[in-house]
Amino acid sequence: MVADPGLPWPELLAQLDHEFGGHEALVPPADPGAPARVAVMNAMRPELLREVHGRGVGVYVTGQLRPGAVDTARGLGLGVVALGHRRSEVWGLHQLARELRAAFPELDTTVLGGRDPG
Repeated sequence: MVADPGLPWPELLAQLDHEFGGHEALVPPADPGAPARVAVMNAMRPELLREVHGRGVGVYVTGQLRPGAVDTARGLGLGVVALGHRRSEVWGLHQLARELRAAFPELDTTVLGGRDPG
């Protein structure tokens, strides 16, 4: 998913930390003051970084930082926010529960094993 929130790195990072309850690792972008186009991805590989960079992305959000891809991110000037594998999965489960409750108010939903970060 690619989005244009129009926020520079510090504001984007603050919003992500607020929504997800923190992050595990960061690679700052080459230009932290520029409004960033953001890619939300389920993997971090050099070829994916190159692909989204070609689409004008400045910040790559993923669950887990892959050391083998960090040099590629830095070389492209991409910022990377690794939210944490568990943190992003727990957030996703809670988001799914919120959407199910909105669509089916009579449905009882429970997410086990994680506090709702959002």
